[in-house]
Amino acid sequence: MILRRGENIISQQNGFTLVEMAIVLLIIGFAMSAVAIGLDTYNRDLRSNKTLESIRKANEQLVYFAKIFGYPCPADPTLGPGDAMYGRADCNVANGNIKNVLGRDNMNVRVGAVPFADLADFSANLALSNERYVESDGFDGWDNYLTYAVTFDLTDEPGRPPFDETMGAICVVDENNRSLLDEACTAHAVVISHGANGLGAYVRSGVSAPGESCIDLLLPAADQADAANDPSPNEKENCDHQIGGALADAKFVAGVWNESDDESYDDVLRFIIFQSREIWARGGDLVIPFGDPNDPTDDIRIPRVSSVNDGAIGIGLDAGNTPQQALHLQGDLQADRVYVEELCDVSGGNCFDPELIGGDVADMQCPPGQVVQKIGRVSAGADPGVVCVNPFTSMPFTQCPTGQVVIGVSSVSGSICGTL
Repeated sequence: MILRRGENIISQQNGFTLVEMAIVLLIIGFAMSAVAIGLDTYNRDLRSNKTLESIRKANEQLVYFAKIFGYPCPADPTLGPGDAMYGRADCNVANGNIKNVLGRDNMNVRVGAVPFADLADFSANLALSNERYVESDGFDGWDNYLTYAVTFDLTDEPGRPPFDETMGAICVVDENNRSLLDEACTAHAVVISHGANGLGAYVRSGVSAPGESCIDLLLPAADQADAANDPSPNEKENCDHQIGGALADAKFVAGVWNESDDESYDDVLRFIIFQSREIWARGGDLVIPFGDPNDPTDDIRIPRVSSVNDGAIGIGLDAGNTPQQALHLQGDLQADRVYVEELCDVSGGNCFDPELIGGDVADMQCPPGQVVQKIGRVSAGADPGVVCVNPFTSMPFTQCPTGQVVIGVSSVSGSICGTL
């Protein structure tokens, strides 16, 4: 290089040194790590909250359903969208995808998935709750089917014994194998999320959740033989129905979350136990058009209430008498308003339309000097009302015999006589 006198040479450096770059990258790494941890915590909270909400709503709808019909049978967890029985209760004992295990006193317990489609229909048609149950409520926060186990004798499957709240056969224990029930092995049903690890779960498409399956943990046979000494039995207990055999039972664990390697447990379980069943259930309202035909807000709405028990209801009947109608009342009925389609005699015949006597208050009053003779229509096409007459128009005149005096007046017989 040739330097000329009088020229200045200026040296400039742009950018960071390697040390500075390392420091910047380290700071960015710390920041991204904090963001990632926060995002992971946020996502886990979302999934956990979704899981708890799905289980709560499933339990609520199952209880409502059982009060009227008995519990629904489980759905087949190996089915996916597009299958006709996707999310539908299946009581067919020949379906091997819905497992059968033995509970208390060797009673059958069926284990499958929550029948979300039937519960959604039930929720929409009867509206016993203020919130709607929908398909997504049948899945946990990881989009896996909720497992559902139910005492078979308490289901609505035809041929089952009459519903008996004391016939629950499912055992629920804590992580230390201690019963969580006042009376061991008496739960009606349980609903389970298999947590983030999905051990024992099925995904929405109907296949086992990714990762190690429950069957993998329960095999080979040597594991089964040593099951009593297994240091981490809790996860397996909630899915041992899938393999059957000696390990399959109707015992489920509702334990504390544990993320240690040796005793990992992240399932969420809720159970349904014996409770007194209400004998009345409310259905949809009976809507009676009233007022402006274009304004439904002024229509009359009457709640439909029915008994969930079989047979008819008798009120005020003598001992030994059975109701002859769905509701049989003997005695006086006092009500502010009664809506009926027909009025009949005790035999169920001689019925007439209540509009014949259902006049307004103004139509049920007689003018001064007249009294009610009957209730009905004065002429064809007339509004219902009272038929009024002057009671004295044709009243006979009678004279009291000697020794008696008039003590009253009758429009039929005239003077009413008596002694003082």
